[in-house]
Amino acid sequence: MNARKVSKAEKELIPLNLFVPILLAIFGYLQFRNWFIHALPQGLSDIPAFYRMRFGDGLHHWPYNSYVPLGKTSPLNPIEYPSLIGLIVWMLSFFVKAGENAALDYFLVNAIFIALLFAASSFLLEKISQKKLAKYYYLSPAVVLSLFLNWDIWVVVPMLAAIYYFEKQRNSQSSIWLAIAISTKFFPIMLLIPIVIAFIRKREIKLLFRYVTNTLLTWLAINIPFMITNFSGWTYFYRFSFKRGIGEGSFFTIFEKFGLVIGDKNLWYYGFNAVLYISFISYLLLRKESMPLRMSAFLSIFVFTIFGKQYSMQYVLWLTPLAIYAISCLSKINQKFMLRIYLIWQLSELLFNTAYFNNLWWSLSDQQTGIPNEEYAMFAILRYLIFLVFTYFLIDKERAERKSEHKLAN
Repeated sequence: MNARKVSKAEKELIPLNLFVPILLAIFGYLQFRNWFIHALPQGLSDIPAFYRMRFGDGLHHWPYNSYVPLGKTSPLNPIEYPSLIGLIVWMLSFFVKAGENAALDYFLVNAIFIALLFAASSFLLEKISQKKLAKYYYLSPAVVLSLFLNWDIWVVVPMLAAIYYFEKQRNSQSSIWLAIAISTKFFPIMLLIPIVIAFIRKREIKLLFRYVTNTLLTWLAINIPFMITNFSGWTYFYRFSFKRGIGEGSFFTIFEKFGLVIGDKNLWYYGFNAVLYISFISYLLLRKESMPLRMSAFLSIFVFTIFGKQYSMQYVLWLTPLAIYAISCLSKINQKFMLRIYLIWQLSELLFNTAYFNNLWWSLSDQQTGIPNEEYAMFAILRYLIFLVFTYFLIDKERAERKSEHKLAN
């Protein structure tokens, strides 16, 4: 689908559009900063909790070193995030002076960068999809409220940049941004599946080799300094991710909220995902009409998240821009249809977030306030079902349009 030409007047308005996500992020911060920090003993956001745990003594500990905090007897493990997130959270700690309000100040510093990155991600999404569709990303309450839970917005920008440059056939820039994204959060490595298959279907093996090699070399250039500094600390993220159990929000823990036992959750996890990954790759390789990157990029992250060990609330930040990107490859009539289901999906994400925290309150208040496990599980199931319905119709509409185009071409 060819991108619509942007008029001179619209180009002049683009900088103004960047202020919308920034203002929304500021509004979210002002309205919910105390809620994020004080609603639960550990807070709703990982950001201030991380500061208290890592930098609360006023020292800027390197996140990939293990050390014993003041007043504690057992050592603190290295950070369970890839290299660039560790570097980011460490560098931002230097903007904060130790004191009673240090955690709140650290949250504010992060919120400023989050707002700017949110604007950048909105701008990039406009570039790769359509401006009228991008607003469904930055006006989403579920997205805005998830911004401050963690540092996930830091990976969305390089991920979208990698897609933008790939569509422009500037493979060197795309591979560099993809390596940056993988070094920030590991899930963008899944984008290599549709990119590699796109090269294979076009029989551009040399370009495929160059792209993968450049991605690997850039990733090594970023990560080797961390390996040299503390190899054990650097590998902790990968060891932790492999060994960690099935967590809250995962498909495999929902049934336990009803008191049902499904056996070895790890066995179910590996079984489901083996089938899902093989099916996804086979579908991309074997289908008659080549799937556009706009659709396959979304599906690659869908496959990674839907039956993952975790299905955290902030994953909506990963999925929403890619969902908008996928919708943009459809005809106008199918876009309207998909946007209706998209809005229902976003509402289910918002309801799940509310249910999740209310269930936490219920467990922490001796079951006096909040909602019990069974009610929480119902919202989690609703979230899964609506997202699956959204993805099903997205695939169905895209496949029908490609078949129609193929028939007309013949």
